[in-house]
Parts: sequence; structure tokens; C-alpha cells
Amino acid sequence: MMKRILVQGNIVESNADAIIYSTNVSLALSGGVGLALRERFGDRFQNDLWRASSLADGQQVNVGDVFETELEYTPWRVTFHSIATDAYYNTDPKTVSSIIQFCLSRLSNREGIRKIATSPIGTGYGHLSVEHFIEIIDPVLDGFENGSFEEFNVACINPNKYWILAESLRHSNKRWERQ
Repeated sequence: MMKRILVQGNIVESNADAIIYSTNVSLALSGGVGLALRERFGDRFQNDLWRASSLADGQQVNVGDVFETELEYTPWRVTFHSIATDAYYNTDPKTVSSIIQFCLSRLSNREGIRKIATSPIGTGYGHLSVEHFIEIIDPVLDGFENGSFEEFNVACINPNKYWILAESLRHSNKRWERQ
């Protein structure tokens, strides 16, 4: 059975095999998790994302797009750069569900991927609440319950979001642990 763990901390510090986070339609790593990744790995990380997307200067990608990179200078085997929110900060729950489904499907075929971490995508610059994020992804995770994944972490760097989510999970029948 896959553990579902809510972690108070920065996903950039995660010891997962793969991470999933959300950036903007311009793929500019200028805020939130994207900025933390750029600060940790430098402009090289930004340039590798642009290269993976084949994004020409001034263009934008589409909401729902996911770009997969395997960068030897990061601690993760795979990084998924997703677009969960449009330029006006709107987040469609179906898009978030599709992103998580896509990433887990891609990872399910890879040997040695046991631990996955995500930020609560669509809740930073998007209008999605962290509680709604968990409600959206729980059914997706159920579909991978009997697979090879051992652990799925949601990393909340914002202490307020972490405690709101931890409190809501404490009062529910969901199978989430807290760290």
C-alpha cells in the first residue's frame, strides 16, 4: 500500500525519486517552487526546461502541458514541470487531476521509482485551495495503490497551508500521514 504523506517543507529538499511541480505558461521560473529550483540549480535549470519544451522566445505553453526532464545535477531521477494555472491564475481541477494522472502513469513504467513528491499544484498562484487539491488527487492515487510506488508526498513550504491541510486531513477518513 502506498503511503500518502503530507510534509511541511520545501519540495526542493525532497529525497524523492521524482518530483512534480507547477510553473507558469511562460515557463519563467520566477516565483514559488520554480524560483526555489532556479535558486538552487541556477540558470542551467531554467535553460534545460526551455530546451525540453522547445519554447521559442515570447511564446507560451498551454495549461495542462507537462514537460519531463532527467537532469543529472538534481537529486531526482525525473522532474515534471507542469502548467496547472492560466495567466489569470485560474486553475481547473480536471487539469490538476490530469497532470497527476499523466505523471504517475509515466513513472509507473520505470524501474526504481518508489517515492514521488509534489507541491500542491494550482494552490500557489492558482485559485485552488490545498484541501481541494487533496480531494482532486486522492482518487488518482487510488488508481495506483497496487503499483510499485511506496510513497507519495505533498510538500507544503507555507506553514499556514500545511496546518490548514493537516487539520482538514485529521478530521477526515483519508489515509494521509503527517511529517
